[in-house]
Amino acid sequence: MAALAGLAAGGPEAKRYIISRRNLRAMNLFGWANQKIGKFTCIDMALTKFSVAAFTLMIAKLWPPLLSLDWYWYGLVFAILAILLLWNFLRA
Repeated sequence: MAALAGLAAGGPEAKRYIISRRNLRAMNLFGWANQKIGKFTCIDMALTKFSVAAFTLMIAKLWPPLLSLDWYWYGLVFAILAILLLWNFLRA
């Protein structure tokens, strides 16, 4: 009964309850997404990659300063992201 009073009064128990509910919702969302992604075929993955590439081209078209960088900046971003991806892949 005291725990319910603490929840109603907005005490520390209420904050812990809210945080745990948010984490539960986030876990359910990510669990649901992982379950759906696990059923993707190679064609689904390719379509996802093409849609991301199309979105990136759209952003580049709508924001021209993005394309004014020198080529090596794009190479640096690519190298960093590829290293992070390979690191996570090999670590798992």
